[in-house]
Amino acid sequence: MPALTVVYSVVIALLFPVAVDSLPSISAGLSCLWRPLPIVLLQLFWAVVFVYSGKSDVTGSQIFFHVIRDRI
Repeated sequence: MPALTVVYSVVIALLFPVAVDSLPSISAGLSCLWRPLPIVLLQLFWAVVFVYSGKSDVTGSQIFFHVIRDRI
């Protein structure tokens, strides 16, 4: 599987070459993230992943309390 991934990556790099003048800009990327919609969507995605991965299908737990009658 990893060897297939390497071959796939090389083929994609050859099919879609990147122009030299299109260098990444960190400030442009950060300015795109500093809008309300991406921030809310990232928080929503985090909440869904947290709930999904935090819920176990195999284990369970119970919390219960009881009163010690002779100490009342």
